[in-house]
Amino acid sequence: MKKKIGIVADSSSGFSIKDLKEMNIGFCPLLITFSDDTTITDDPNILKDEEFYNRIVHEKQSAKTSQTPLGQMSIIWEDALTKFEKIIFIPLSKGLSGQYNTATMLSKESNFKDKVFVFDSNGVSVINWLLVKKAYQMSLNEKNNVNDIIEALKLIRDNYIAFILPYDLNYLVRGGRISKSAVALATMLKITPILSFDGTIDKFDKTRTWDKAIKNTLKEINKNKKIESITLFYIIHAFAEAKEIEKVTKFVEDYGIKNVKTINLANVICAHTGIGTFSFVAFNLDKDKLPKL
Repeated sequence: MKKKIGIVADSSSGFSIKDLKEMNIGFCPLLITFSDDTTITDDPNILKDEEFYNRIVHEKQSAKTSQTPLGQMSIIWEDALTKFEKIIFIPLSKGLSGQYNTATMLSKESNFKDKVFVFDSNGVSVINWLLVKKAYQMSLNEKNNVNDIIEALKLIRDNYIAFILPYDLNYLVRGGRISKSAVALATMLKITPILSFDGTIDKFDKTRTWDKAIKNTLKEINKNKKIESITLFYIIHAFAEAKEIEKVTKFVEDYGIKNVKTINLANVICAHTGIGTFSFVAFNLDKDKLPKL
């Protein structure tokens, strides 16, 4: 007998092998293509963190990302619908990828119409990680319907503030987000940019030092009107060294921020922001509105 509602995520959420084993969810991995023309499925069972890091850092390869192939997405959905009456698919933000638009188009096909519901996450990384966890936990309760889950996800989506601090601007050049001349000038003047994220990445501020960038970002989070009180705070990093993580964590704690958690940035996102990148995501939600962690 089919269960009522199933959840499908993509790899931008950064789920580990452990996460995928613990939750009975569908998984649509994106693709990462390296500069040696090797394309690897962004599945933690296939592309290990060690291989990704080695290719980027030691082999000095660049990386591009692409959507889950349409045919593969269709197969994953069809498989999920053999187990569930309906499914909710939570892809990365439409401001970063065409994955959402592709999925929305596919969901209108006759075999998926009124069975597959694509959620506009406006998020990536830990934002989507929390969205998927919340959706999965709610789906276990047969009393919840699709609309109940969607409304709960909207609360998470609409109550966060996020900033990105790229350590190496050359990754953003490869992704077309800034020009080579801008990087050259920033390097010469020792400028560290601060980027905001609200579904799309935008320039927010710039400082002359890395430490100042961290402090300015935390100051902005503390005074931002969207976040009246921080109930959950994530430090997300891309293969940062332990001493750097410790230093950043101390900065955060010195600002009096509680309930701080640290996680790794998904490889498919790290390919664009670069090794050493840090991101801060603050949520303003009561505990019962978030998933159980």
